[in-house]
Amino acid sequence: MTLTFSVLLTREEYVAYSAALRARRRGSMAWTTWLGAGLSAAGLVGLFFGGAIGLYPAVAAAVTALGVALVCFEGGIAPLFDRAAAGSEYDTRQQRRLASVYTFTPDAVEVRNDWQQGALPLELAAVVRAPGLIGLSFGREADVVIPLRLLHDESKTAMEKICAGIEKK
Repeated sequence: MTLTFSVLLTREEYVAYSAALRARRRGSMAWTTWLGAGLSAAGLVGLFFGGAIGLYPAVAAAVTALGVALVCFEGGIAPLFDRAAAGSEYDTRQQRRLASVYTFTPDAVEVRNDWQQGALPLELAAVVRAPGLIGLSFGREADVVIPLRLLHDESKTAMEKICAGIEKK
């Protein structure tokens, strides 16, 4: 089955996709949460018992603040930076604002727009899901993003099959 979509992403859609892609590339950073929890605990102990070990309250407060920042990094700070960077990229790079025609064949996706034209093999793709979007990433510069609002039931099922085939690899 061949699927063809004509897509022009809005800024909000691109930001949501790019933020999800950046989070996927960054991966889980659980170590920052654990390190932050440890520093926060050490800072709080220093605030209450710092006089006994010669720790200045200002140093203990700074250690606590650093710990809280690290605890909040993955869930709060990094997503804000991701969205800000994606918005800036969308605003400054003309090729992110081009209408594209994507044609999905069993083994490739053909891309046509003013910036690029050609076929990208599906075996090189990585599936990236964002709220309201299905995306295929082919590295740093090539992405195919389909808003779910463009898909009817049959094409949505076909896209899910394509994504499932890519995710198996």
